[in-house]
Amino acid sequence: MSNGESTIKKNIPKKAHTQSSPSPEYLIFEADDISDYSDNNLSTQSNLSDSDSEQSNTESSASDLRGWALKHNITFSALGDLLEILNRHPNFDLPKDPRTLLCTPRSTTIEKVEPGEYVHFEWISSVEKLIQVPTADYIKIQINIDGIPLYKSSTRQFWPILAKIVEYNQVVVIGIYSGFGKPTNISNFLRQFVNEFNTIEQSSNLKLKISAIVCDVPARSFILGTKCHNGYSSCGKYSTS
Repeated sequence: MSNGESTIKKNIPKKAHTQSSPSPEYLIFEADDISDYSDNNLSTQSNLSDSDSEQSNTESSASDLRGWALKHNITFSALGDLLEILNRHPNFDLPKDPRTLLCTPRSTTIEKVEPGEYVHFEWISSVEKLIQVPTADYIKIQINIDGIPLYKSSTRQFWPILAKIVEYNQVVVIGIYSGFGKPTNISNFLRQFVNEFNTIEQSSNLKLKISAIVCDVPARSFILGTKCHNGYSSCGKYSTS
């Protein structure tokens, strides 16, 4: 009996010590929670990073496609067909309309220039995109102005103002006049271009210099405000004095 009692007494402290220590099942359960939490966080972060990566790839693809379309003058019809083909694949999420991809302006400011209308474009920003690193102190440009008939059965015509960047052999559109006949007042027709060119060094880092104004004989007499080439004393360089 005494031996048995002593054996029981010796085992009691061991049981009490076992109960006071944390349960192995509780520790296993806590470890499972931590592993599940970390796995969920990792999967959530992975999904977010994948989403950001896909969005970045989509924006990059749209930017590359926009640059390609503008560089090669791709028509809206051809670009629309290409977007339709690309959007059939799950790896592409591009705009369906070419105007959305090309960021075409929704509205245009039209100025009244008798007897028609005139639209002035943001041509300075176009020059800045073409000339990222100027190689000379001044960028030489040539200005071209001429009349273009649109239809054989109508007197409506265009008078565009174009600028050619001599060094880069690129042409940008400054403005376009449209009307039934040429502008009656040359000052109103050239006013926006002249004012913008005079202040271009204040609003931009570009330094432009007009090297020549390229026109045919009728357009030259119209721009200079002299008599037409078939009129009496029509030579712009001739002086009677």
